[in-house]
Amino acid sequence: MPSSYLSMVSLTSWILLQQLLLIGLLLKWQRSTQKHIICQKPFAESVKDARAMVGAVEATGKTLMVHENFRWQSAVRTVIEGATKGYNW
Repeated sequence: MPSSYLSMVSLTSWILLQQLLLIGLLLKWQRSTQKHIICQKPFAESVKDARAMVGAVEATGKTLMVHENFRWQSAVRTVIEGATKGYNW
């Protein structure tokens, strides 16, 4: 699908890469498109990183959204609890 059809990109990555990828996308797009970005939680490693990411997005006039993940849903909690207890499915 050509990127011109997209109005938003969902950025799902390892937290250590999230800031780098977000700023990389913004640099690539500059002001040429009005694509918006949605990031998964956890959003950033620190408040400082989060503020830098928000500032970078604000400078472009794009919209940044942070999406809730499913870590508190019962099925996910069951898997986490089992893994913590050493279960190996």
